[in-house]
Amino acid sequence: MVDASAPIDTFTSAPWSHAFRQPIRVRGLEAIVRPITDARTWLLTIGWRRHGLLDPGGAVSWR
Repeated sequence: MVDASAPIDTFTSAPWSHAFRQPIRVRGLEAIVRPITDARTWLLTIGWRRHGLLDPGGAVSWR
């Protein structure tokens, strides 16, 4: 699990997303109802995964 040590957008959906290699945990969000719904389109459920899961500690590559 990755702990967000720096300030983070309080409206982020990252802790509930399945897009990351490791789960994201943000202190204080445990009591919040999940603000997103499950994806229903091919692109949002399968298509984006062709490039792999996101690494929360990784650097951005512009290649």
